[in-house]
Amino acid sequence: LLLYTVSVGYKQVNRLHETGDMVAHTLEVQRTIVELSAKFQELESLQLKVLLKEDSSNLSGIVVSEMEQTLERLKQLTSDNQAQQERVKVLEQLCDKIRSEVNTVESTDSIAVIDSIEAKDSVEINLASKRYQRIGRISKIVEESQILKERMLSEENYLMVARKEEYTSQSFLTPMSSLLVAITALGIFLIGFISIYKQKGEIQEVNNQVFNQNKKLQETEEFLKGVYKSSNNVISHFEPIMDGEKNIVDFQFKYTSDAIEKVTGTEQEDIIGSSLLDKYPMVSENGLFSLMK
Repeated sequence: LLLYTVSVGYKQVNRLHETGDMVAHTLEVQRTIVELSAKFQELESLQLKVLLKEDSSNLSGIVVSEMEQTLERLKQLTSDNQAQQERVKVLEQLCDKIRSEVNTVESTDSIAVIDSIEAKDSVEINLASKRYQRIGRISKIVEESQILKERMLSEENYLMVARKEEYTSQSFLTPMSSLLVAITALGIFLIGFISIYKQKGEIQEVNNQVFNQNKKLQETEEFLKGVYKSSNNVISHFEPIMDGEKNIVDFQFKYTSDAIEKVTGTEQEDIIGSSLLDKYPMVSENGLFSLMK
C-alpha cells in the first residue's frame, strides 16, 4: 500500500513539473510571437525613415536578419502544434516578401544616385513614387503579420488558460498526494507499532507462563529430590539402550537416589550415566533384566 501511494505521489509530482514546463513553454511562444511582430513593425518604421530621409543608415538588413532568426526560433517552439506551424509558413512567406522589398529599395537608391546626374528632378520624383508604393506594400505585409500575430496569440492564450487550469489543479493535488503518502506511512507505522506492542505483550505472557512452569518444575524437582533423599529405598530412573533392530539390549542410569550408596557401596556420581549391565551384570542372570524389558 505504501509503495503504491508513493508511486502515485511520484507520478503526481512529475505531472506537476510537466504542466509547469508547458506553461513556461507557452509563455516563451507568446514572447517570441510578440518579438517577431515587433521586428516587422521596426522594419516598417526604418523604411519610413528612409523615405523621409531621416535615417540613411543600412539598419534594415540587420532587422531582417534578426527577424529570420526569431522566425526560426518560433518555428521550433511551435513544432508540436500543427495549426501554429501553418501560420509560421505564412509568416515565412511574408518575411521573404519584406526582405525582397527592402533589397529592391536599396538597389533603386544606388541607381538613383547614377541617374540623378542626368535628370535629378525627374528621378527624384520617380524614386519618391516608387518608395511610397513600396512603403504601402511593406505596410500591407506588416498588417498581415499583425493579423497572424493576433491569431497565434489567441491560440496560445487558449492553450495557456487550459494549461494554467491544469497546473492549478496539479498544484492542489500534489501536496494532497504528499499528505496521503505521509498519512499512509504514519498509518503503517502505527499498525506496525501496535502489532509489535501486541506481540511484545504476547511474548511477555508466554515468558511468564514458561517462568511459572519452570518454577513449578523446579519446585516439583526439589520435592522429588527431598522424597528421594528421605527414602531408604533405592529409586532409579533408566533410559533403554537399543540395537539396530530396536531391541532393548541394556539400560542407562539417568538418575538414582542417595540410598544406592548404602545398598551397593558405590557412590551416586559413579552410577549415573553408566550401563546397568556393566555395573550390575547379575540382573541378567537373576531375571530382573528381562522383567525390566
